[in-house]
Amino acid sequence: MAGLTENGLEIKRFNELQEDVQQALVASNTGLQISNNSESVANNIFNPILLALAELWELGQSVNNNYDVYKAEGVHLDELVGLNKVVRLKPKNSNGIIEIITSNPQEVQVGSLFIDNLNRKLVTGVTVTTSFNAGSYIKADLPAVTDGTSYVITIAGTIYSSTATNISTPKTVIDDLVFLAIGDTFADVSNVDDNLIIDVKGSSNTVLSISTQFSLQEIGSFVTATSVNEGAIVFSENSVLTPVAVIPNFIRSSLPASFETGRLLETDEELRIRFLASGSVSGNATIPNIKAQLLSVPDVKTVTITENRTPNTVGALPPHSFSCLV
Repeated sequence: MAGLTENGLEIKRFNELQEDVQQALVASNTGLQISNNSESVANNIFNPILLALAELWELGQSVNNNYDVYKAEGVHLDELVGLNKVVRLKPKNSNGIIEIITSNPQEVQVGSLFIDNLNRKLVTGVTVTTSFNAGSYIKADLPAVTDGTSYVITIAGTIYSSTATNISTPKTVIDDLVFLAIGDTFADVSNVDDNLIIDVKGSSNTVLSISTQFSLQEIGSFVTATSVNEGAIVFSENSVLTPVAVIPNFIRSSLPASFETGRLLETDEELRIRFLASGSVSGNATIPNIKAQLLSVPDVKTVTITENRTPNTVGALPPHSFSCLV
């Protein structure tokens, strides 16, 4: 039966409308016959009207679907889920922090492009200068030491000092600074091939300094960056980056941590599933709702649901029941 039913709006199609009219014509003994003959008088009289009626039924179905969260699309779905304060997720670029290391303090302009080994592009969000005032990394060597001279490093205001003796060497002075800085809150200090290494923890620039007796080899800073393209583009920790344009004094660049992965604009189906799984709709034993709830279970990737709407057992499926395969 057409109209609003327990299963929703049931509409009449063009052929069903033809059958109804034909039955009425037969019952009225008019002798008129609707056929596929385009020259038929009955066809020329009734079909244009029936076609318009069929289009009205379809219009009604379209309007009805716009108010059904299981069928609505686009802006109509946005409006429905918005009544429960659920909003379609907008597209987002992957974003995070990259580290740029140069041989001398160097300004890197906002909008500088970098590519990873898969030729995916990242763009810096601000202008940054690799410097002691906002540093992430220092590599320096100590050419020589002088008896009685103090050699100092400073990390976020904390001073570590080693005074050379007549038996000191560059290596022993650096080792002494490494020992003094063990447990520093902001950076790890180490001796690598007789070079002093200050490596800032995390992804925040820190004020650093070294005595003038040290010879700076490398200096780095962190800077925010985003993927050029939207979508779920994964940039992993330690990924190596290459600048698209030449950066003077550039040595290397990488990711100190994985990026927050972006996304494309949420599709209607994704929005519908998230809305149904949010608990905004409950107590509805419908295939879309059951599917949404099952897909919200960890590790469930696919769901196939069979419904028996009849009052009889169909196969092994009891009356008015569902079978779920996950």
